[in-house]
Amino acid sequence: MERVGGSPGNTVRLAYKEGFIDDVDVWLEMLKRRNEAAHIYDLERVEDALDLIYSDFIPVFQKLASTLKEMVKEDSGE
Repeated sequence: MERVGGSPGNTVRLAYKEGFIDDVDVWLEMLKRRNEAAHIYDLERVEDALDLIYSDFIPVFQKLASTLKEMVKEDSGE
């Protein structure tokens, strides 16, 4: 696997290229929203952000965990 430097976006794109993730757009959206979340100061926007985390972002992390477990299993010959 090639090494990557620079931005988190570059890391996300490499993870997609290497097959660790399959929905690069959601991962890039997470990065964008994380940067925006540092500047949320009202409760309504916080609740909107939490809704997005639960509905869109947690499932892709769960999928990544599953993918990594499968890769480890395959690599260990199980």
